[in-house]
Amino acid sequence: MNLMATILFASPWLLFGLAGTTLPVIAHLLTRRARRKIVFPTIRLLRESRASQSRLYRMRRWLLLALRCLAAAAVAIAFAQPVWLEGSIPPAAPGKGAALVLVLDTSASSAQQAGGVRLIDSMRAEAGRAIDSLQAGLDLVNIVYARARPQAALPQLTANTAAIRAELDRLAPTAERAYLGEAIALAGKMLAMHPGQRQLMILSDLQRSNWAEVSLKGPNAQLVPEGTVVTVTPIDVGPCDNASLSQGRCSPVQPVVSSPVQLAVRVCNYSDRERTIPVDASLDGQSVGKSQLTLKAWEAIDVAFPVTFSSPGMHQVLFSTAPDALACDNQCFLAVQAVRQVRVAVVGDENPNQNDTGTYFTIRALAPAGDAGDAIEVRHLASADLSYARIADAEAVFVGYVGKLSPDALKALHMYANQGGGIVFFCGEGPVAENLMGLNALARHGELLPWTPGPPRDLGRSGGFLTVNSGQWDSQLLACFDEASQLALKQIRFNWVWSAGPLRHGATALLTYEDGTPAMGVQSVGAGKLVVANFSPAMHCSNLGKYGSFVALVQGLTDSLRAGQETRGSPIAGEAFVHLVKSPSAVTLEELAIVAPDGRQEKPTITGDKVQFLVNFRPPELTGFYRVSHRGATLSTAAVNVDPREGDLRKMDEQTLRDRLTGRGHLLQVKGSRVKGEILNLRGRPMWAWCVLGAMIFIALELGLLGLWKR
Repeated sequence: MNLMATILFASPWLLFGLAGTTLPVIAHLLTRRARRKIVFPTIRLLRESRASQSRLYRMRRWLLLALRCLAAAAVAIAFAQPVWLEGSIPPAAPGKGAALVLVLDTSASSAQQAGGVRLIDSMRAEAGRAIDSLQAGLDLVNIVYARARPQAALPQLTANTAAIRAELDRLAPTAERAYLGEAIALAGKMLAMHPGQRQLMILSDLQRSNWAEVSLKGPNAQLVPEGTVVTVTPIDVGPCDNASLSQGRCSPVQPVVSSPVQLAVRVCNYSDRERTIPVDASLDGQSVGKSQLTLKAWEAIDVAFPVTFSSPGMHQVLFSTAPDALACDNQCFLAVQAVRQVRVAVVGDENPNQNDTGTYFTIRALAPAGDAGDAIEVRHLASADLSYARIADAEAVFVGYVGKLSPDALKALHMYANQGGGIVFFCGEGPVAENLMGLNALARHGELLPWTPGPPRDLGRSGGFLTVNSGQWDSQLLACFDEASQLALKQIRFNWVWSAGPLRHGATALLTYEDGTPAMGVQSVGAGKLVVANFSPAMHCSNLGKYGSFVALVQGLTDSLRAGQETRGSPIAGEAFVHLVKSPSAVTLEELAIVAPDGRQEKPTITGDKVQFLVNFRPPELTGFYRVSHRGATLSTAAVNVDPREGDLRKMDEQTLRDRLTGRGHLLQVKGSRVKGEILNLRGRPMWAWCVLGAMIFIALELGLLGLWKR
């Protein structure tokens, strides 16, 4: 909606004073000279002189009349208190207050600076100018901080501008991302409670990544009450070159002691020129590598540092670069837990010691010796014990014969896969289809299963069987199968399989039976994978468990799923998260504490038992390492970083901003922070002083002309 300038009058009834402009006219008429007949000598030159003087006299009188009328009109208009309003919404009526809500973008990018000027300080100054526009004791105001969880400075609008100024004095950038849409909605709720004039002012650096989802069109137009004037003030400190470090990770996630691993971080050059960016990596305070990267404008690349962990337990990794315009993303924190054995969970309701069950064969294939000498540490769980806390630290989960899984167990598997875990689901006897479809029902978008399971096929009852006919041998999940291993696998007889529907979009059939039925397929689930094996190693389902092909298969799947994992749910400042803690011995949950990077402590909320449990972190305010301690001893460490999107300081252009924020029922104006005078115009600009000045000018002109003519 375009803004149109209008003139309103605070006391329009005083415009009746314009009738006073008739007084100079009346005086003019009363002072006209009466006509008299005068006899002059018949001198031609005297007549001509009188005629010219009469015309000049009449013109002077009309000019003086016009000046007197204009002076009287200007005085009358001044008493009517005219107001110049830039917009079609009337100003606050005399004696009635206006409502102003300031939305301040305090996301991590508000800490940027150029030439020694911090953006947050410029924002504070502009907010102060807006408060200066308020009429003390009459207008109402409040502040909404735009961050990960938008929050108002005070519970409601207030006339106490001193309290608001005190809030501005404490204004500081956060390490969080700003959810501006939610902040605008909160401000709109406050303004909706005010019956008079409403003003919403948004002060932001207009960072493109934060504004990408903001809109006041369509249904979102209701976020702002009808009749509200929305003022957006871009805060700018000039061009800023920024290098950002993000997405720190260790591959694999849980390194095995004495095995080489890769520590990697993403480096982004958020500037319009080529730059050389130094990157340092340290492990537990000791440097493990340095790198100099030359990146083109807006380029992002990953840099890796090879390391070997010498001891198990939690380790702190820090990536850092040189200081620049934005300091909060010059460091990237990573907590890594090194182990002596790869941890794998096997879920099955069969007796793990009975030598013909699928659970027995799976555990023996993963850990043949069953002691610390194995490369894999197996944790066996019954389906009733399945929870996210029990499988969160596993690098792969194998599900064998189980009864009907509870909703909590299905949610645990779904959460585990979404966080980057790999699940292998063996389809033997039991409620396989029901469990798989229950897991699939948790998908918010798309499908979790590579295919829809149909009725089971008991081929062994009639003496029949199926064999594997083909496979995706070049797949990473089957990379361990050479030509000899492939031939050996094709000799295995499978006499219990399940019917399967068509392969779903995005899924891959890894193995296929001779009749075309898929034998094994994989589908991505969040950051992880779900592998559905249409067979079971149990003796009454196949003879797979007796051969080395099964050992190669489960160990190959473990290595592949483990190698493909990314950092699971990397915590972000301002976002609540859950962290798994495994203690070497039972702890007293009441004595646990979370220690923030600045040393502050708080009591956590715990889920689980006293040996392996989940710590529920409230949204962290700072970036860095958070320790979970028990009686002063550190049990585990979580690394919290700034949202990677905060490093990109590119701004949204004004036209796009107008397209997103222009909606029905409110007025939008974009005012730069360099606008002089009042940045807000709550009651319009008074014009009575100009009217008085005009009246004085008209009177001065009249007096000046009279004096000149008398000469």
